[in-house]
Amino acid sequence: IYWTLVNGEQKTGLTIVFIENGPVDGGRIVAQESISIDPSDTGGTLRKKLDQLSGEVLIGALSKVLIDSQNSFIKQNEDQATYFPRIKHEDYFIDLNNSAENIFNQVKALTPFPLARLIYENQIFQVTEIEWGEKKVTCGKQYSDHKIINLVCNEEILRIKVILNTQTSS
Repeated sequence: IYWTLVNGEQKTGLTIVFIENGPVDGGRIVAQESISIDPSDTGGTLRKKLDQLSGEVLIGALSKVLIDSQNSFIKQNEDQATYFPRIKHEDYFIDLNNSAENIFNQVKALTPFPLARLIYENQIFQVTEIEWGEKKVTCGKQYSDHKIINLVCNEEILRIKVILNTQTSS
């Protein structure tokens, strides 16, 4: 879910495979469904959508496994397979050299848990919300208004709602 949102994908889904010899996720496809990703989706909302979809798809897949022959399942094309690395602690931290769109996607992917982190004025903040702000402002300016930090990235403003983390940046 994280990498799907970080990469700005428009859809995602799930695949149920029949486990065979070889890679654990390399078996024949029993069922496969996709869903659209809404612009407002976060890691949390997308997880709920996929949880609901998985229940529906699993029921159909179980029926198929009980009725159909294993040979009737579709063989996977390894050339179309995608793999993503595990999320590391450093992936939580916002790189202010990234584009506004990349930062926006990263925050959405880490919401509501574990939350993106922003180092601002030697303090670490957890980002609880993000939205697009006004356009056409001076580049490079960062300014704070209580619990809102405005980041300026190439004339795009991101309004970030934060809570102070107990850690400080050294």
